[in-house]
Amino acid sequence: MEEKREFFDVDIRFLSISKLLRECRVIAAKTHHSISRITGDLEDEHYLELASKLPMSSEEHVRFVEEKLSQKESTDAMMRLILKSKGAKGSVDGVLRGLFSDDVMYHYNLEGRKEKKSLLKLKCVGLVFDIFPDKDKNSIYGELRRFVALSHNRYKQKKHKLRAKLI
Repeated sequence: MEEKREFFDVDIRFLSISKLLRECRVIAAKTHHSISRITGDLEDEHYLELASKLPMSSEEHVRFVEEKLSQKESTDAMMRLILKSKGAKGSVDGVLRGLFSDDVMYHYNLEGRKEKKSLLKLKCVGLVFDIFPDKDKNSIYGELRRFVALSHNRYKQKKHKLRAKLI
């Protein structure tokens, strides 16, 4: 009985430390954001222009962002946007959800097969590889595949629900 109590006490201490760490991360992120706004580092013309198009919900938005990424300033701004959406312990799925809506993702797959466009040819997806330097490229490819499959599934479910409402 005493052993279970020790384990329970250690577990509670661990949870409280985890909660404190999460709170510290939130405070640090808010502080960083405030300092960046004060110094003007965070938001410039390119940053605001790209942020207004995210998540990209149409093919026009995708073309606009891809054209903008040919400029160095816009690429830097997009890196900041992606880093912001990634957060401290971000995932590839979370970053891609911040970039693409399911409506636009339905017209893409990884390699561009079956009359769809290639996701890998987009410059903004290339930046995702740069954001996760600690991850293996193959694991990122796997997460990209999973994101595309789940996005297609969400899109089909949305269409199915709309049809069910109309009937």
